[in-house]
Amino acid sequence: MLSGFLDSCKLDALFQWSPPGSIENQCGSHTPAFLRLLINLIWTEGTRIDALNLILLLLRRKTEKGSEETVSKVADALLADSSLVNRVLALLCATLNEPTSFSETTYNTLLLLSEIVTRLGCALVARWTDSKTCSTPCECTSTMLFTCPNLTTHILNLVLRLTKYPIRMISAPTNLFWLTALRSSDPSLIARLHLYCRDLLVSWRQTLKRDGAPSGSGVHSEWTRGVFGSEEYVSFFSKYRTEVLRCLSLSASKWPLDFLQALTSLTDTLLKKAIPVTELTDLGKYLPLDSPIVYDWDTLELLYEHTLSPLKEGFVSCGQTDQFDHAMSNLLRQFLQSPAMLDPTLRGKQATCASMLMQQTDPRYDAELLVPLLMLLFACFRYNPDASSTYPVRRPRCVKTMHMAVATAFFRLTRANPERIMPYFESIANEVTSLWADPNSGVVEKCVLLESLIILCFRLPHPVSVQKDLLARLLAHVTSAWCMPVSSVVNTESNPIFPIFNACTNGSPDLLTLLGLDLPLSEHEDAQLAHVQMRITLGQNVLSLLATARRISDPPTREQLDYISVPLLEPLLPSVLVVLRAFNELWLPENLARVHPTIVPAFELTEHVKFTLLSLQVGITQQQPASEEKSSLERIRSCLFEVHENLLTIVGLLFTGLAPKLYQLPADQLATILHIGCCGSFDHIPDLKLNSLLRLVVRPFIRGCPTHYLSTAVVPLVPPIVEAVVQRIDRRWAHVNMLNHAGSTDGKAVAEELVEERLTRLLGRSLIDFFRLIYTFSGCESSTPDTDQGDGDGMDDIDMQAEAKSTTSVNQGSDTRISGTLAQLLVAASRTTSLHNGDGANECMDPLFLHCLAKCLAWPDSLTCLKASQWIPTLIDLLTQQQANGVTSGLHRKSTLSAPLAEAVLFGVLCGLHVNGKNTETNLSALLSAGLKVYSAVDVSVAVDRLRTLVTKVLINASDAGPEQSDKVLQSIQTFETKLFDTNKPLTERAKREIFKKLMQPIIGIPLSQQFCDNVTITCLAPLVRSKWRQPARNGGDAFPDNFGLSELFSN
Repeated sequence: MLSGFLDSCKLDALFQWSPPGSIENQCGSHTPAFLRLLINLIWTEGTRIDALNLILLLLRRKTEKGSEETVSKVADALLADSSLVNRVLALLCATLNEPTSFSETTYNTLLLLSEIVTRLGCALVARWTDSKTCSTPCECTSTMLFTCPNLTTHILNLVLRLTKYPIRMISAPTNLFWLTALRSSDPSLIARLHLYCRDLLVSWRQTLKRDGAPSGSGVHSEWTRGVFGSEEYVSFFSKYRTEVLRCLSLSASKWPLDFLQALTSLTDTLLKKAIPVTELTDLGKYLPLDSPIVYDWDTLELLYEHTLSPLKEGFVSCGQTDQFDHAMSNLLRQFLQSPAMLDPTLRGKQATCASMLMQQTDPRYDAELLVPLLMLLFACFRYNPDASSTYPVRRPRCVKTMHMAVATAFFRLTRANPERIMPYFESIANEVTSLWADPNSGVVEKCVLLESLIILCFRLPHPVSVQKDLLARLLAHVTSAWCMPVSSVVNTESNPIFPIFNACTNGSPDLLTLLGLDLPLSEHEDAQLAHVQMRITLGQNVLSLLATARRISDPPTREQLDYISVPLLEPLLPSVLVVLRAFNELWLPENLARVHPTIVPAFELTEHVKFTLLSLQVGITQQQPASEEKSSLERIRSCLFEVHENLLTIVGLLFTGLAPKLYQLPADQLATILHIGCCGSFDHIPDLKLNSLLRLVVRPFIRGCPTHYLSTAVVPLVPPIVEAVVQRIDRRWAHVNMLNHAGSTDGKAVAEELVEERLTRLLGRSLIDFFRLIYTFSGCESSTPDTDQGDGDGMDDIDMQAEAKSTTSVNQGSDTRISGTLAQLLVAASRTTSLHNGDGANECMDPLFLHCLAKCLAWPDSLTCLKASQWIPTLIDLLTQQQANGVTSGLHRKSTLSAPLAEAVLFGVLCGLHVNGKNTETNLSALLSAGLKVYSAVDVSVAVDRLRTLVTKVLINASDAGPEQSDKVLQSIQTFETKLFDTNKPLTERAKREIFKKLMQPIIGIPLSQQFCDNVTITCLAPLVRSKWRQPARNGGDAFPDNFGLSELFSN
């Protein structure tokens, strides 16, 4: 209660509070009395944590609105009295001097004191001009008995000591101080902090190591077990490490000479350090990932990645660029001249660090250093200590990690400095070509190399024709397999995936047989079997094509898109569509019936995916080390899901790359491509795949269309997809509601119900984002992909915690929705059809999918309902806007909403009010506005006839009214209509919503926030007991918990 008061009260009133006169006379200080009281309480063990908590709360308070002060008034008051701050610092020193064994009291005290001292330090930085006079050295530094008024020195020394404290949870708050101080432009402050530079760099380097996890055995692990669960610590350490890296980046730019010296020293130590035999695993080959030397190399890699650029900026600002270039070249020479590490993990980090140094090295050293670096990188791809003549070649996880790290390093080097790599293009291309047949490296790493070469080729200083020939030769081994006509007779050796094309052309049953899905799981153990080999070949070819399409579809210039991308990508589309259609058909009931029972689990969602969908912590299952080899069932599942997802991505990329030619095709051919090729078996593919289909295929198809092709390429094709998706989601919600009403108490059934509801919710929100694209899109020339993509990927709501933030942050009073060209063309197309067929023939036409939005209102998803209800007024305005008469082009008239369409939309609003109207803070206002918009868009005769009949039936059914009450309902509706359409006394929008809300109250019911107000009676109020400041979280097992959500609240 007191903390709530201090968090919201006026500080002026708080500062004016005075204790009894006797205490005031004893103190005789100008410091506010409440601060003196709180400082006194921290020295009493029983009140220490509460008092520290209140002090911290006051320091965290932002400056009051309208105040010109940037520093907390409480911090200023404390800093004005050095004796009070010295008492806080003395308590901190006394606590730090205690043994570092964990206890809840010690943790709470240190954490609060650390945050308080950090806040005081930030206040010192903000007022450094006044504070630097009190920062002279004093004897208190050595004795840590703070008595003199050199407050700045005392606080800085304590912040440094907290930073060096061996427990990260205690030192974490100090990152705020160092970030604030190092961002300062005051040279005197930076010079003062330079005294701590060496200690800071050593401390931060140690804290970057990934040791001290709850599963460890040291002192830090003891603290983490007492404070965090496993998943909580992972999240904390990730954030902590990010903040420390920011501090290191700033220190590199402020103190470049000292930082370079520390970086060079660490590099020399690691390059010369021999690996102790005791750190090897029982295999005698590989270091464990928790080895100290692996932690050291991981730290060095992080330092190179995050600090080399700011370090260069620091030397440039000092006018010492040549010294930086010389240092970088010397460091790179050390890496290249040192013998290659035998351990794959260390070898990968060695190559990665050398590559990052190359990016910062001056180009004048390329003749000496670049070629040896490239040789080092490509030698890593062929390094595999476990290589053998058997097939398949075994690659341990550390070898795979090394290959991927080196491929990523080469990709970054090529993308950052393409002009430096260009002279060696031919040699690199030959090396990649030879690597393609080398079994010691994986296909994913080869694809990364391939993408690097494509990026490089697009930037070669050659004519477009030469670039096209180079890319055609470079990609021949990838594209030739997919460019082959399906009907040709081809030898399997010349095209290893031709049997896939042949099976997919004949139908999914042949594909099912070719992949061995009708065989028992025991028949998939041997990698030499034909169906296993075919599955591996398919996965590798799809990954290679994905890498090719990703880079070819996005060239730097439009000329390259027209003359390189289109000719290379056009032959690929038919084959990809054939394979994608066959994969979609695998989920047809007749095909699933042919799958062997032991293979059926491969078609189902894994427990990990279910946990992810529900935003639950996986716990022990996530912490278990991944097995070196996947099981046969996991490999089959990867083929079914990953290959399918990659095919969808490839099609979307092909639509983007073929945009100059694709949208010129006739509408019937485009319908074949989109509806039959991509959306085949629409009603049977899994929900997650349907979501991917919308995000990866349909959205790119619309977003890539030029404005002048929207009417022919998009307008005829969008409505069937929208209606099919709405029908699918409507059925899913009906099934979820049925399961909910069944009320099963079985834990497994409840878990499956929650997963199904989450999937349905995800589809609904993807549909709303799809609607947004349709209503706002104006052609790829004028669209803003970055903005649209922000909430259009369909996966941004996986974290259910973001739902409340997104719903409450919407400003319902402001309508910023603007219809785009596509929406206007949809309306124009419907009007043209109406004119051709007669004025009354298409009065129910719904070009903007208002029927579909009306159905969305009744789904039990408040966010989907909110967005749909906000679109309805804008779309009704678009449908009823001023339009040409049709007979005389000079005259204009405003149309009205057709009666059937108005009834459908209003019925959806009424259903939405019944299902989601109880959420008064988010949905109610938008739903009422949508309903009133329907009334304003129709003739009065329609409102008093058809709409009145509809509302009367709904209200009577909602209230179970008898004959007498039915008359009252009818009378209330007539009163509402009279007030609404009274032109003599027009109502404001707010007044209209109020009378509409009053009319609809039987449908809306009691708001959720008021449902239990009259039923709660407190007969005995237990005494307040303060809970622990930080209570450890306990993880569950690998199964779903018995209770979900808020169920524990109602268990007693």
